[in-house]
Amino acid sequence: MHHSTGSQWSCLSSAVIFVTLQEKASSELLQAKKQLENFRVEYDMLQADDRAMDKGFRKEFAELSNAMADALVKHFRKRPK
Repeated sequence: MHHSTGSQWSCLSSAVIFVTLQEKASSELLQAKKQLENFRVEYDMLQADDRAMDKGFRKEFAELSNAMADALVKHFRKRPK
């Protein structure tokens, strides 16, 4: 009977470890999802800023010829983002 008790404790210990690891994984997953959502919000804001700059860029060079303004816009759009 003593052997059976040791086996039960081993099983119980394994179950506790499994539940603890599962809870930790769930917590980390929730944290990662929150972080991903924050990144998405920030990315969307940066995209909106970029679109606004893109719209206003040509207006900044209204006094230039169309060919020159087109060349500047082309280079502006190729910039690293």
